[in-house]
Amino acid sequence: SYDVPVKAISEYQNLLKKNSQQEAVYHAYQVMSQPVVSVQLSDTWGYVLELFEQVHYQVVPVLDNKGQLVSVISRQQIYAKLLSQSSVQMGRDTSLSSVIQTRGKSVVSADPVTDVRRVAKALVMYSLDAIPIVDAEHRLVGIVSRTDILRCVTANPPLSMWC
Repeated sequence: SYDVPVKAISEYQNLLKKNSQQEAVYHAYQVMSQPVVSVQLSDTWGYVLELFEQVHYQVVPVLDNKGQLVSVISRQQIYAKLLSQSSVQMGRDTSLSSVIQTRGKSVVSADPVTDVRRVAKALVMYSLDAIPIVDAEHRLVGIVSRTDILRCVTANPPLSMWC
């Protein structure tokens, strides 16, 4: 038989009472990280390489000159480019716009009031590390990563929202 100390049960019950007073997390804006580190389409390849050396993120949103989301560049894409033959021909001053394709390419994103479960489902379904959160004008307002989802789930028991 498994005996649970009375003190542990009491502490767990207090935790449940405390958390029942918190607002349930349902929307992307409640779990998203902000401000978001992003790059401009006009930034150089060298700048992007240096940025990825400085930050621990797996993906960084790419914005156009109007501040609208046009792409996402991943650490994996950076490594693939570095290992490819084209990286030898590509200088550090090459603009990002000549390195990544944006025309005809849609970017998986969500709006701030998207249900967290839908964001989590998209992360899994498309094997993404993060999803940019954009406003009605397609301007970047935040980003939800797998870590953000896990932080939300572990910080807000009970987990009834996931049932």
